[in-house]
Amino acid sequence: MHLVVEHELAADVAEVAALLTDPGFLAQRARSVSEGDAEVDVTAGAGAPLTVTTRRGLPTDQIPHQLRRFVGERLEARQVEASQEPGADGSRSATVVLEIVGAAVRLTGTARLEPTAAGSRLRYEGDLHAGVPLLGPAVEQAAADAIRATLADEHRVTERWLTRPDRLQPGHDA
Repeated sequence: MHLVVEHELAADVAEVAALLTDPGFLAQRARSVSEGDAEVDVTAGAGAPLTVTTRRGLPTDQIPHQLRRFVGERLEARQVEASQEPGADGSRSATVVLEIVGAAVRLTGTARLEPTAAGSRLRYEGDLHAGVPLLGPAVEQAAADAIRATLADEHRVTERWLTRPDRLQPGHDA
């Protein structure tokens, strides 16, 4: 199943990129949209892309009742984003892999952060596959709904942070 999720942000690409690579913010955001614990690891090596790894629990309330016995009471998601160098316009791209552990679900795709007239746009695009015999399409649809809902929740948290009156504005000292 092909999945596309797009969100607009009222902040420039540089500010959004800095926020989306800040371990403290990412951990707080992951915990706020997770069921249970969440872990975030941000690494950058010499000559290697910046990699953000997030592990978190997801609720199963969006999984149809008849499919819950295949995925259990709680889902664990592991997402890895490996970013490329920024483009001349500040845009950024990343390879994204999201696995829902225990549900045999995997999303492979890209994330792109690009400037817009009003700020920036974050677009996730990829292919979702469930390796569950006979029930694959139903599991894929349920997983796609859960992924969309989680990304929407993350977007709301990010927007709230970006519109906080106490956040530092570019060019202002702490």
